[in-house]
Formats: sequence, structure tokens, C-alpha cells
Amino acid sequence: MKRKRNILFWLISILCIVAFSATKLTARQRLIDSLESKLNQHRKQFGNDTNTVNILYNLSITVAKRDPRESDLYGRQVIDISNKLSYERGNVLGLFHLGDMALIDKNLAKTKELYLKALSIAKSIKAKDLQ
Repeated sequence: MKRKRNILFWLISILCIVAFSATKLTARQRLIDSLESKLNQHRKQFGNDTNTVNILYNLSITVAKRDPRESDLYGRQVIDISNKLSYERGNVLGLFHLGDMALIDKNLAKTKELYLKALSIAKSIKAKDLQ
């Protein structure tokens, strides 16, 4: 009797964990889909501007756990567009994010380089919230 109760407890626990994980993944995917849709609509209407950079940055963060390579691509777009627009704040965000991705890859030299570059730009534009 006690053994059946233990087995039942573990089965229910496992089902709860699986259900919670599936819900969390679905919610993250909905957020990614929403951001991608917002990005496409914004680009059609306004082209590449600072809002495009901000949406791309949010996408890069959101997809980081699911697909680091895709996140890295979004981060590079953040930097490319920011450079074209001379949007230094976006450049800082993109560099910090790529530094995070390099850290995940355990590339400490690249991480340090990207963080220091981002910090230097943040100081030059006096963005205390980014330092």
C-alpha cells in the first residue's frame, strides 16, 4: 500500500513538472512570435530605426536560451543597424549581449573585449544605467 502511494506521488510529480515545462516553453514561443511579428510590421512601416534596434535586442535576449546562434545573429543585427544610425545606446546593448553569448561559449577573452568596448561607449555617452 505504501509503495503504491509512493509510485503515485512520483507519477503525479513528474506530470506536474512536464506540464509546467510545456506551458513555459509555449509562453516563450508566443513571445518570440509576437516580437518577430512586431519587427516585421515595424520594418515595413518605418524601415530600420532605433525602435527596430530595440525590438531586435529584445528578440536576441528572448531566444538566447532556446537558440544561442540565432540570438547571436540578432545581436549582430543590433550592432550593425546601431552603427548605421549612430545609435550608441543600441551599440552598447548589442555589445553587452554578444559578450553574454561569448561567456556562454566560455570564450573569456572575447567576453572581456566586448564588455570593455561596451563599457567604453557607455561612458562616452554618459549612460550611467548601462555602465
